[in-house]
Amino acid sequence: MINIGGFGHSGNTALVDFLADNKDICQIGYDFTESAIIRSKWGLRAVLGNFQKNNLFVEWDLIRDCLLGVSRDSHSQFQPPVHHDFIRNARVRGYLGSGYNEIVDWFIESVADLYLKSNLGFISLRVLLDDFIKRISDLAILRSGRTNALPLMRNDPAAANIDLLGFFKISYQFVTVRNPADMMIDWISYYGHSNDALGAKKFSKQFVNKISQFINSYNCLENDVKNRIKFVDFQRLVRSGEYRFELCDLLGIDKNFQLSRFNPEKSQLNIGISKSLSKEGENEVSTSCLPMLDKLIASVDSKNVVGGYFEFS
Repeated sequence: MINIGGFGHSGNTALVDFLADNKDICQIGYDFTESAIIRSKWGLRAVLGNFQKNNLFVEWDLIRDCLLGVSRDSHSQFQPPVHHDFIRNARVRGYLGSGYNEIVDWFIESVADLYLKSNLGFISLRVLLDDFIKRISDLAILRSGRTNALPLMRNDPAAANIDLLGFFKISYQFVTVRNPADMMIDWISYYGHSNDALGAKKFSKQFVNKISQFINSYNCLENDVKNRIKFVDFQRLVRSGEYRFELCDLLGIDKNFQLSRFNPEKSQLNIGISKSLSKEGENEVSTSCLPMLDKLIASVDSKNVVGGYFEFS
């Protein structure tokens, strides 16, 4: 199983669309939807928290509801995760069918039983977590009808929760990287902020926080986990067929396929949109965003960058 989980407005959708066009890739939810199986505060992240003992315990039935995407009025008293987490997981359940319900029921029963046997600890938990992800992967492959298909998850986890990869055997996590000036224009437009000093400051603050959090978590990961995190240059992805071939070779999938969802010419129009950025925005990018991006690039071994380098760096 692979996961695409980068930074917001960095080109994740383009990468999802490109891989979704390939018959060797299959979905785990309708239309390659995002899921919140791992990252949700009531998802597998909560299971890990329960075993760490120092976190607020989340009842197993609440975790089951979140994994199944079942939202109840009674959840409100327990500070539930965002409603979208339930919607995302409901799409997974709707696509995978009753087999997914059975996997979740098995997992919750098994993990609750393991919790009572505290002497078995994290090693046994990791085996269970890996088995859970593998069963979902196998079900997605079965649902696709293609025995060699590679299941794709989306934003589960996102880059902000990269530390969770230390507990799960996902083949690859892809993190898209894009010029922060173009990201700023996209972000300002999407959230309805103004293209001025205030809007630029708001973007810069969340951008710097996300990248900083990612770097801190990334640096704490074991090397074998880091080597499963691959960085994709958005500009090269949409501009270069050779670059896309290299990505296919990395995954061991067919590189000669018809593009439908992915439209590289249209995606290329999103390169250089920062020309409309305000002077305040340009200043914020150069003084805050680019230095933080440089720190990210410096923390990554070039062997884990698809193509070996970033075009804009």
